[in-house]
Amino acid sequence: HVLNFKIDQGTDSHLSFSFNDYDSPLDLTGYEAAMQIRSFYNSSTAVDTLTTKNGRLILDVEKSRVTAIFPNSKTRKYPPRRCVYDMELFSSDGKIYRILEGQIFISAEVTRVNSL
Repeated sequence: HVLNFKIDQGTDSHLSFSFNDYDSPLDLTGYEAAMQIRSFYNSSTAVDTLTTKNGRLILDVEKSRVTAIFPNSKTRKYPPRRCVYDMELFSSDGKIYRILEGQIFISAEVTRVNSL
């Protein structure tokens, strides 16, 4: 699946992605997930890494949904440009499946007030 989306630099946000395997909900039971954002496909370092282990990807097995958490502590460091990402599932028997990929447009933050 290819999905492009926008994140506002310096904000807290989350996105939920629902998955189907043809006409049936995708069974996420027993899987771990990882997602990396990079400036370019061939960038040697990641802009950000989200995983089920670091609590930034949450798998909802009942709804076949993955929620990605983007805290402002991370998004404020995102470069204001178009980046690329993909998301992979890891099965307990070692198989890896890419379930999502695309581009993320990072909208530059202008306001830089710490608190009111």
